[in-house]
Amino acid sequence: MDIYELVSQSTITAAVLGNGEDFLLVRVDKDYPGKDRDVERAVARGLFYCGTLGWNGSEMSVALEPDPDTLQPMRLAAEGFGVLVARLTTPQSPAESEPEVVQAGDSVGWCEKLYALPDARN
Repeated sequence: MDIYELVSQSTITAAVLGNGEDFLLVRVDKDYPGKDRDVERAVARGLFYCGTLGWNGSEMSVALEPDPDTLQPMRLAAEGFGVLVARLTTPQSPAESEPEVVQAGDSVGWCEKLYALPDARN
């Protein structure tokens, strides 16, 4: 799937800037304050465009740059994108805010929230 098709068919879309094990997801489908600043800081850190991830409501799609250096950041970003999609598609209380950017290391907070959930088996 090419990037134009991915963006037009997805309800949640994020560009991936990455380098090695460092990555940044930038929402493409929604503008937010500080978006340009986030991208500028990522580029200053040495991150480059690796590809785009999209969610159409039932499955994830990817448009990957044809460079072997993009594989590791895209693999890591796919997990972060899954967390983002879960947060955006799960009903939230009005007090919770929608995350706009997921950075490497956000999985700790996600795991803490996971372990805080009640166990439905009991």
